[in-house]
Amino acid sequence: MIGRSLSLLAVMLATTGQDPVARPSTQPGRAPQFEAGTELVLVDAVVTDKSDKPVLDLTREDFRVSVDGAPREIVSFAAFGAAAARARTEAPSDPASSDRPLPVPAFVPASTVILIDEGHLTAMESARLDPFFSTILRALEERRGSVLVLAPWSKVAFAGQLPGDLAGLTEAVKHRRGQRISAIDTRPMTAAEAFLIDQGDTYNVGRVAARFRFLNPGLGDHVTDLVRNQATEQVARERARRGDTFEAMRIGFAWLWKQPGRHTFLLITSGFPNEPADEGFKEMLNHSLRVNAPIHFLDVAGTTITPAFEGIEYRYALPSDARVSPLDQVEASGGSDLLAVDTGGLRVAENNLERGFAQILDATRLYYILGFEPSGRGKRGVHKIKVDVKRKDVHVRARRGYFDPGPAPSPTPRSSR
Repeated sequence: MIGRSLSLLAVMLATTGQDPVARPSTQPGRAPQFEAGTELVLVDAVVTDKSDKPVLDLTREDFRVSVDGAPREIVSFAAFGAAAARARTEAPSDPASSDRPLPVPAFVPASTVILIDEGHLTAMESARLDPFFSTILRALEERRGSVLVLAPWSKVAFAGQLPGDLAGLTEAVKHRRGQRISAIDTRPMTAAEAFLIDQGDTYNVGRVAARFRFLNPGLGDHVTDLVRNQATEQVARERARRGDTFEAMRIGFAWLWKQPGRHTFLLITSGFPNEPADEGFKEMLNHSLRVNAPIHFLDVAGTTITPAFEGIEYRYALPSDARVSPLDQVEASGGSDLLAVDTGGLRVAENNLERGFAQILDATRLYYILGFEPSGRGKRGVHKIKVDVKRKDVHVRARRGYFDPGPAPSPTPRSSR
């Protein structure tokens, strides 16, 4: 099962001297990372113009940062890559070093995690990835740096350095296999529909019931109960599958924590729905912040327009009230979309791979880092971050928030007898 596979991956990486299960907390020798109320929050910002070209001549005074709507002072600033040649690097104000800004190299090594989310991929989607991996590994070879390939279901965990380990990384990705079965049966229900029905959405109950009746004329009055029961079972499977994805992401983030340079997390998946009550989303958001790594969602199902059961056989016969809502099709990948947007990453569709991945590579070498003190000290909840530039016609991509778990509970005093 996948739990044993993930445990095996942890052991495999640990035997190479890279402990994948260490939780990022207080490791010496690192740049300041966020811990609620104690250290700076560091936010990467990628700025582009109307043509999606990087803007490289910005200084600290060009940026504005707010948290939960309240302005925050930018107390540290750095420009990386080609931007470093045009923008000053400034440290927190210190009389002893105010005239000596920190030097920033024009070239920063990159460390990248490639997570192949086999639990959410069908065999066909996995097979379509061959040209994709050729593109991504070739580009990373030119960029150089360390790479970790994770394919949990296939028990693949290969960490190497480019360009030297290109052959090993290429071989590692060949062993992937899609695990999700996209069956065409007589009771089809999408993952997004199942979550909505499980939450009590009566509109989707009626629509899926109409679909079941059309495909199964003999169903009786119990069809509504059948829809609800199937939704409950499907949601349980989806949650387990998403939990496996999050556990693999934890391994990837723990590996990134020990790597130098610019951090990037590539999540290759067909997507999964958003569920606000799932604490795993908040945990992934904070792991991304602590290791300063945006999550880029590479959407393998990006060219899929209609579900399999709305193919040529039923496309025109299905009543309109039994078809999948276009909004539900968007919600099918709502969770993976949010992880990308909230961490300052990109969503790249399969049919736009070349351009999308070029933007990801730009983000690994042409970016700014802004540091500020957290505002709500110990206040539990999601704190919204907004980064603006005092210049028209530019777009800023940065993480949109972080989750503060609040102060640790006080230990319960022992009762004396």
